[in-house]
Amino acid sequence: MPYSTIMVLLDNSRRAYHRLEIATRLAAAQRARLLGLPLIPQPDPGLALLRQQDRGFMDALQARHEAAISQMRHAFEGAADEAPVAVEWRAVAGDPADVVRREACLADLVVAGQSDPDDDEAWIGERFVESLLLGCGRPVLVVPYAGRFASVGATVMVAWSGTREATRALHDALPLLRLARTVHVVCAPHDGGAAREREAPGEHAVASLRYHGIDATLHTLPGVAGDAALGELLLSRAADLGVDLLVMGAYGHARMREVVLGGVTQTLLGAMTVPVFFSH
Repeated sequence: MPYSTIMVLLDNSRRAYHRLEIATRLAAAQRARLLGLPLIPQPDPGLALLRQQDRGFMDALQARHEAAISQMRHAFEGAADEAPVAVEWRAVAGDPADVVRREACLADLVVAGQSDPDDDEAWIGERFVESLLLGCGRPVLVVPYAGRFASVGATVMVAWSGTREATRALHDALPLLRLARTVHVVCAPHDGGAAREREAPGEHAVASLRYHGIDATLHTLPGVAGDAALGELLLSRAADLGVDLLVMGAYGHARMREVVLGGVTQTLLGAMTVPVFFSH
């Protein structure tokens, strides 16, 4: 079945418009409803305390937030006018992380942007994308802050490790994989080439896709030392294969006050060169 709803997270950054363009194209291809969710960072509590007597400052901050949301909505509705998709604007007040966790249950897929250290308007919250991957309960397509992507999902690479997260990602991505022209399953061996017996081999991933009518080519990467090196190798192979979408499981766990990600996930979040579909 295709996705019925796709949610795009919008901010006031330079890259938000390209992210919206990608989400709109995906929604049109899936014949899905597109949900627009604007995110505005909350004022720093210390700053708000210091300025609590300065009503003019707080009013100016509120006016700026309202203007930003209005601009996002204008862009969202304008993009929808150019594509055959049903849209829904969902402006919800509150802490962005809490808002997304609450609203994400409405979507089959969430489209977000990679953190951009050079654009202050792209900052939503501390480790926002990381907490989103592990906490929203939905697959998340993260769009890099660098580069433009004329297509997303024509040539797909599935990073396969045989784990629960990899299995979840493979099946969550089926609506996109069904529309792909080419699918590669890239398997990274453990311990210099010896696969762990408890993990499903790459052949299982290829067979699973075949059961869904999807032909895939299996590749085995050479063994590397360390998660960071594996993440870099995956990105290198994606470039070699001309991939425009990488599918992988998001590894890690969220604690009360911290987010702990696996090394491969962290490497890809920091150095991604193509959109990455994460599922936890």
